[in-house]
Amino acid sequence: MSKKKNLKVDDRFWQLHSLAQEGDECAQADLWNEYEFTYGVDKAPVTNDRLIQAVFKATEEAKEQALPLLEGREKPVPVDPALLQMGEAAELLNVSRATLWRMVRAGRLEKVELYPNAYRLRRSDITAIVSGGVSC
Repeated sequence: MSKKKNLKVDDRFWQLHSLAQEGDECAQADLWNEYEFTYGVDKAPVTNDRLIQAVFKATEEAKEQALPLLEGREKPVPVDPALLQMGEAAELLNVSRATLWRMVRAGRLEKVELYPNAYRLRRSDITAIVSGGVSC
């Protein structure tokens, strides 16, 4: 995207932003669409309007899961990555990376090759060892 085109997108964004702050509902909707297109849905700011719209679109199951979180009765469960880097796995097992590689060579852990010479280990395998399900 050229710099000139970026300026046009940014100018349009700020024009819509100022109109939306003045209460123009059409500008608010256009601003949201522009923001989604430019930055993606995941990076869009959370507003009361977005929350209300999400409630109306949500399934009953999703509402039941969200209610305890919104009321503060439950804390959100962090989503951990499924694959760990070798250093992260070694730290969780409290062993050196050399020991970790010996465990891989011995067949106690299975490595996942992402691309040539880039390996990861499954979090579930490491967790099984830590919890005592598998011996080192």
